[in-house]
Amino acid sequence: MPTLTHKAFAADCNSTLTVEAESGVVTGNFVIREDPNVSGGRAVYTPDGSGTFNPANSLHRIDICITIAVADVYKIIGWTKAPDGGSNSFFMTIDNQPTTPATWTLPITTTYEPVEAP
Repeated sequence: MPTLTHKAFAADCNSTLTVEAESGVVTGNFVIREDPNVSGGRAVYTPDGSGTFNPANSLHRIDICITIAVADVYKIIGWTKAPDGGSNSFFMTIDNQPTTPATWTLPITTTYEPVEAP
């Protein structure tokens, strides 16, 4: 059985362009688990039965702070695993925009795959 932990502390702003989701502030139904198949050995996920939230529910979120030093166009790529149609999307905003969070829909896969954000 994987080890599950909730993390509730103020996240430091990261000045690098590679950030692990589990380094952010993880709240609500998101949990961190040990996983030897991912970088850093840990991954963020929602346990089965934790619910579906549509529209987005701000009580269940991961806050990641990144400081970008050079103005440019950047891509957000997440290594994701979505084993079924009930686990293949989440909401996201950047600097609280858009006001209604965008839906990031993931391909259904049982292994971790790189997926570009919308």
